[in-house]
Amino acid sequence: MILQPITSLNNLLTHQNSCFYNIKNGDDSNSTDSEQNSHGSCSSDIGFDIVSRSTESSDVEQNLCDFNKNHIIDSIQDVCDYSCDQIYLLTDGSIKIASRLIKNNRFINTLISFNGYLYACDKFGTLYYLSNRYDEGDYWVWKTATWAPSDIQHLSVTLNGQFLFLSTNKKSYLFDQCMKKYRKFTTGELKRVYGKDDTCYLEFDAEKRCHITINNMKVKTIGDCISGIMDYYYNIHLLTTKDYIYYKDVKWLNYKPYYIKR
Repeated sequence: MILQPITSLNNLLTHQNSCFYNIKNGDDSNSTDSEQNSHGSCSSDIGFDIVSRSTESSDVEQNLCDFNKNHIIDSIQDVCDYSCDQIYLLTDGSIKIASRLIKNNRFINTLISFNGYLYACDKFGTLYYLSNRYDEGDYWVWKTATWAPSDIQHLSVTLNGQFLFLSTNKKSYLFDQCMKKYRKFTTGELKRVYGKDDTCYLEFDAEKRCHITINNMKVKTIGDCISGIMDYYYNIHLLTTKDYIYYKDVKWLNYKPYYIKR
């Protein structure tokens, strides 16, 4: 089905703007004029909302609108950038790239790109990778990443593309571009989302708090948060407990924060 807006677009943007933080400047911005939105004309009919400091137009909304003319869009599970494209994982397990609809040999629920490859996880926490020989076809064969730990609970990639983070219910691992274990540590039940490099990240705990670390120093804790992202300039975009009834997650896509609708 095509997702319909659950409330007015202005209301959605008001909620999201109130969750914008500029940590670098020590500013907790609440719906300021400097926070611009760049919604496409069809964004209210698809599984995205966007809040961005950029006023430049994006091809993401238009790609989704073009695809929607000839296809029925199911709700979106996950998104990521890959090369010059945006990859949309749908809840039925298929993948959309521009006008292409792709089937998979595995039912996956998480999608990321790292070091020129696409990676995915299933509900059992198994990590898979896609060989480049398949990325032009309409049926993708995912292979198990035998070097990765099992029972993966969360994964993240630094924005500079140098490190892949994998966490299980016991340990967490940071891999470099040679797929070697760069660092092994314990994060417990914390969900970690990396910013521009391995020294900047957000950690979300079981009590719905966001702990912000920049240059390996914890600088702030914010309550009532489920998820979020940090951009290259330490701007934080959070998914709050209040907005969690409307959104699944917030992701960094095409240099902008996107909120995935339920």
